[in-house]
Amino acid sequence: MILSPFKCTELFQKSNTSPIASLGEPFVLRIKNNWKLEFQESTGLTKVGSSDDAQAYRVVNFCDKTTKTEFRLVTNLPGVGEASVSDDEIRDIYRLRWGVELLWKFLKMHLKLDKLITKNVNGITI
Repeated sequence: MILSPFKCTELFQKSNTSPIASLGEPFVLRIKNNWKLEFQESTGLTKVGSSDDAQAYRVVNFCDKTTKTEFRLVTNLPGVGEASVSDDEIRDIYRLRWGVELLWKFLKMHLKLDKLITKNVNGITI
């Protein structure tokens, strides 16, 4: 699932990640580096947020060496098992997602498109 970064931030800022979890879809999103994280050894997951009802998710950290920027990504994709997704794949998913966000920015700023009126591939091909 690709959620707008603004919508994800809005959901997480309420210190309650359950709205995202209740969507029932896989997600990868970036959180700010100053958010409270608490590792839970029993599950291997990390509690995100400071509220009592904060949920635990998989957190992947990586650094962009060219910009010297640290990224923290939160996901519900599995890290172990038959359908596991590696940390590198999580990073690549986020980078691809960011490309989609940049495309939306271009469409909104330069072409003045606030929403697409078609779901047909030919209708949205640039």
